[in-house]
Amino acid sequence: MSAKRKNPLKDLDAFLKQEAASLVTPEKVETPAPEQVSAPVVPEKSAETSMAAIIQELKSRIQQQGEGFKAEFYELIQQVLESQQQLSSKDIMLINTLLYLRNQDNWKERIKEYWDKQS
Repeated sequence: MSAKRKNPLKDLDAFLKQEAASLVTPEKVETPAPEQVSAPVVPEKSAETSMAAIIQELKSRIQQQGEGFKAEFYELIQQVLESQQQLSSKDIMLINTLLYLRNQDNWKERIKEYWDKQS
């Protein structure tokens, strides 16, 4: 008899897809083009350096704030996703997961409200 290995991420993915499908089918998200504002000239850094700085800043904040930083981090991820011109299905899944993590008691209602506002 062989033991079947569980894949929790696959199970979570299937569960969230099933729940999201039963709640609302989000329409294509369109965001208005941002106004042209000239940004101050900042010396360019390599992508590797700036990514390392971002990661270091996030590590520093989680050490300072502990569990309280998670809500801030989830909001950061959501805002970055929302700033994109077009969301992929993976982006939508990630937003739904963030909404679930931030609203575990009423996540179904929160996901529905969120996508209703986006359409």
